[in-house]
Amino acid sequence: MVSVNSEILNLKGPAWNVGSACASGNVAIATVMDLIRSGRAAAMMVTAAVEEPEIVALQSMALLCAL
Repeated sequence: MVSVNSEILNLKGPAWNVGSACASGNVAIATVMDLIRSGRAAAMMVTAAVEEPEIVALQSMALLCAL
């Protein structure tokens, strides 16, 4: 998924997968925040795949404008 997103959006820079089970999203966001705060990156993108989205989760993401 990481390389496909990078190619489609013509993104440059590091790309990696984070495997931390349920905490993967938190680990990815914390890592990105550290890179931006330290000045090593101006902007970054975090993506995640949802296997079986539930209606409540989809509604929550929509309310957060995360879809």
